[in-house]
Amino acid sequence: MSLPIVLAAMVLLIFVLAWYSANKLQSQVHILYRRGDKTIKEGFVKRRGNIVIIEGAKYRILPDRIALIDWKRGIHQFLPIKVQHLDYTWDDEFPHDPSQYDNPIISPEVRNAINQEERLKAYARSQGQALSGKKAGSLEKYLPWIAIIGLLLLGVFLYNMSQQVNLLENMLKAVK
Repeated sequence: MSLPIVLAAMVLLIFVLAWYSANKLQSQVHILYRRGDKTIKEGFVKRRGNIVIIEGAKYRILPDRIALIDWKRGIHQFLPIKVQHLDYTWDDEFPHDPSQYDNPIISPEVRNAINQEERLKAYARSQGQALSGKKAGSLEKYLPWIAIIGLLLLGVFLYNMSQQVNLLENMLKAVK
């Protein structure tokens, strides 16, 4: 292979790796998590709606507390990207305010509004299930398996019937 082809393949490989990494990081949030013993954990965690799970505990994502930072590690040293960043401490489920870098004081009214929002979402989900007439563990999720088993049983039945027809044909030939 010639040198230009090898260089072009390497550049293409770098762009493909950068594209893959950027797509993978879009569904994740970069966190800085301060534990109770004053150690700091840094890394990416997967978003699950409006929460992230860090060391088994749920922490909320508030959109106005998300900061964008330049990510220049790994393949992104050559092609930096911006990633979402949140800063948490072990004793508060809400992220720090990126403009002031202090632990925000959430008033009881705001906390009640957030809890009310969660209660309304849970109520809407339950009403959606009730109106559709379906239970969470309904028969529909087993329908493909039932169809496959039914087709297999039909195949076994038809095979047995064909064997019996062959047996009858042989008996008729023997009688003649």
